[in-house]
Amino acid sequence: MQNLKTVDFGVAFTLTRPAPADYEDKDGNTQTAAANEPRFNYSNGVAQGLLLDASLSETAAIDDVPAFNASAGHWIIDAEFYNSEPLKGMGLNERFSGSGKMVVSYSGGTAKVWAGGQAIYTVASYTPTEPTHICEGGLVTVADMVYKPSAISDADAAALATGDFEIYEWTPAELFEASQDGAWYDPSDLTTLFQDAAGTIPVTGDGDPVGLMLDKSGNGHHASQTTTASKPVYRTGGGLNWLEFDGADDYLVASSAVLAQPVQQSLGLQSNSTGVPSSGNDGSGAERMDISTVADAAPDFRMYAGGSLIANDAFVPAENVVLTAIFNGASSEIYKNAAQVASGAAGNQGLAGLVLGRLYNGTAEFEGRFYGVVITDYIVSAAPQVELDQYLAGKSGVSLT
Repeated sequence: MQNLKTVDFGVAFTLTRPAPADYEDKDGNTQTAAANEPRFNYSNGVAQGLLLDASLSETAAIDDVPAFNASAGHWIIDAEFYNSEPLKGMGLNERFSGSGKMVVSYSGGTAKVWAGGQAIYTVASYTPTEPTHICEGGLVTVADMVYKPSAISDADAAALATGDFEIYEWTPAELFEASQDGAWYDPSDLTTLFQDAAGTIPVTGDGDPVGLMLDKSGNGHHASQTTTASKPVYRTGGGLNWLEFDGADDYLVASSAVLAQPVQQSLGLQSNSTGVPSSGNDGSGAERMDISTVADAAPDFRMYAGGSLIANDAFVPAENVVLTAIFNGASSEIYKNAAQVASGAAGNQGLAGLVLGRLYNGTAEFEGRFYGVVITDYIVSAAPQVELDQYLAGKSGVSLT
């Protein structure tokens, strides 16, 4: 158990981190804290507080909250948050980014987060719960954290909450924050789209050809096309943004995307007929990992990695869907709009380069729309999968039930 002494900090905690990690001392020198040893970071000689980085599996469990009041109380937190939930276990269930003083209050069955002189987040029908950890996720520096087992008026909370914080909007970037391999393509982000494969001519509006779509995962698996006639087209309308593939010769290639199972592909798409929206082989290797739509007597989604898994009667031509294919050998799965539609064996082959819009051999051309694609080299766990489904549903105009 540690108790912060270098800064005014009223919470006893136990820090867990499996490996050593660096921090800056008061003289500006880099020091290394041993595994499970807290890091009290400085910047230009000024104490910043306890440094917590979720990407290092670093957590700070609260050992006890003295005199915790199950009816009313408030926390005063002086910290810098980036994509982190304060007071994990308390029941806020929301992440924030920002810095300065934040107040978290609860009374009368309601909890509120205060910043910038106002309540920025409210939990109605709240049951007071003692937090288990200082925070969860993201990157955090905590200079001061004080709990008071008494109610605080809205006026006083607003006066104390001078920090600048906002609710963090979830994006697939969280799926790669520990440097996991994979790819994330987002046609709604025009900064990632270019008309030429070299990335010198930006896409600026509806109807522009797309010769390069950047990977936002940080892994550099950018998808490109040098042939003018084979470039998909950027489209926008009805509040949505997508890449449109013509079903004749449009496709993009990301040859650097090479992944072994398990691999998960989640796509927001609309398919008009039989075709392969995603093929896991760029033609350079023997393995493949494909997702297809088949407009036959029992229209289906299919996945193939040496064997076929088929979701009969699940495919509706021209319907916007969120489709997830989990390639995991005998335990593979297909989900449509967050509901499982098939499970079983699909083979054990891996992703040997990525082709969006057709099979590696130039057949099964895809006619339809891509609203977004997220590929991970692991099976996404339940909580972030809900976020991913909602994210792609929003991009695709799909209502999840």
